[in-house]
Amino acid sequence: MVLVLCLLTGSTTAVPVNNKEVNKDDSVDNYIKAILEEIRAAMPTGIPELGIPILDPFDVPHFDIPHIEESGVTADITIDGLAIKNLATFETKTVHLDIVGLSLELELDVPLLRGDAIYSLDGSIFSLFPLYGNGDMYIELSGLAIRVAAGVLIDAEGKVQVTDMNLGADFDNAVLHLDNLLGGGDFGETINNLLSALAPTIWDQFKDLVFDELNTVLTKIINDELGNCAIQDIIAGNCKIKQY
Repeated sequence: MVLVLCLLTGSTTAVPVNNKEVNKDDSVDNYIKAILEEIRAAMPTGIPELGIPILDPFDVPHFDIPHIEESGVTADITIDGLAIKNLATFETKTVHLDIVGLSLELELDVPLLRGDAIYSLDGSIFSLFPLYGNGDMYIELSGLAIRVAAGVLIDAEGKVQVTDMNLGADFDNAVLHLDNLLGGGDFGETINNLLSALAPTIWDQFKDLVFDELNTVLTKIINDELGNCAIQDIIAGNCKIKQY
């Protein structure tokens, strides 16, 4: 039988948990925040025993980009070997477990997310000027805010598990830079400034691949940790987080 527990906040009001009274405080939110710190520390190495791969850098699986017609640019572009860096620099801005609403809310802010890859491009600008190039490229997203929403289940033993996790993100600015564009030179750099308008479109093509992996890792590790202790033990400070 799934039990609905009372919301844990900074209040010191006594509330019943499995027919026992405990004090409401920030213990569960702080416990989950500590789990996130362990996840961040493990991103550069992965956690082989849990099947967690290296996430910083994260090698994005191959993806196709549809024909682009945007901001005066008509082009076909391929991107290969995309590696995403700086996921492990995230800062935990929000952690809130709502046990009345059976939900979990997280916000993880990454100051600068960068992806490096190899590209090949062929197209035109305003249907007048040829657009071509191949070589190294990078995409940068500054002020990236990753928002996580999940459901919560609580079993008869008072153990919490998260389910149905969904991720989304906003960012402040996006930059796309292609080396050897139009053979390089100053004009190529000028066109690069124009092509940065395509950075959000490129991000949209691979973001779900990044989010799917993050979803799997967050769900697996958070549930692994929460499954070790009943919520009363977390509140009492009697549940210790594993060192991965």
